[in-house]
Amino acid sequence: MSRIAIAGWTTPGESAITARAFGQVFSRASNAENVTVHYDDVTNGDALLQADAGTIRIVSLLPYAADLARPWAEIEPAIRALVEALAESGDPVLIVTVLRCVAGRDDDEGQARLVRIRRLNLLAVGLSHDYGAFVLDLDRILADIGGLALGCDYRLESEAAVETASDELALSVVANCLDDVLPFEAQERMKAAIEAGRSGIKPVAVLLQSDLVTLGRGRQRQRVSITTDAVQENHAGWLVGQVLSGRIGPGEAARRLVMAIRRRGLRDSTRLLVAAMRQVLGSRRPAT
Repeated sequence: MSRIAIAGWTTPGESAITARAFGQVFSRASNAENVTVHYDDVTNGDALLQADAGTIRIVSLLPYAADLARPWAEIEPAIRALVEALAESGDPVLIVTVLRCVAGRDDDEGQARLVRIRRLNLLAVGLSHDYGAFVLDLDRILADIGGLALGCDYRLESEAAVETASDELALSVVANCLDDVLPFEAQERMKAAIEAGRSGIKPVAVLLQSDLVTLGRGRQRQRVSITTDAVQENHAGWLVGQVLSGRIGPGEAARRLVMAIRRRGLRDSTRLLVAAMRQVLGSRRPAT
């Protein structure tokens, strides 16, 4: 029997989301695959770093949105240092963005919190580029529904927000973080089971299919968000950089490339790899 270990640093208010995502949604989908799931809620970044090897590590940016007393000049380098250290472990790292829905946004505190959330969400893109972390962009997904429809603000404390966010969290882990644990076919079955069992409000993008494109010429043609390709290219660039710097050996790089080919097909995987090599080598050229 396979075991999936997950650790997450989130706010106390998000505990309902992680409990449902991994205690109900994820576990239900994994039962048929003879897989057990262990989720550990940790209280800070240090505890996340100390998780056992092979653990999927989830970093919510919401704790930083709640802490307005701490200046951005301290927060940004702290987040960067944490994600870099987590990436060094070689285990999957998933960053969760914050919904830009703030009550009283016209007063000073509301404006300050909105600016903080925007900075955090923008930083998530840079962290994906620099360290190969995956990003669950809850802000984009939930904004398509709207805080009013969900009955919540950035803290995601309504029942509808919990159900919707937990479904998306479970799906994101299955889609990005299980290559070392489960074969391709099992991952696809788990994704299908989670999709079929959705109980939250489906994002508008899922209902309308307006921002989806078809990718893949290999084992499966996939309907994915048009923003996904850029994240995957950033991740490929990070892998190339890790190989060139000696942090990942050729054997490990080859294993990850094989998994990418299984997911995307040879042509798309080769295109991403070439683009990533150009990106990394171009950034290393001396300025003239």
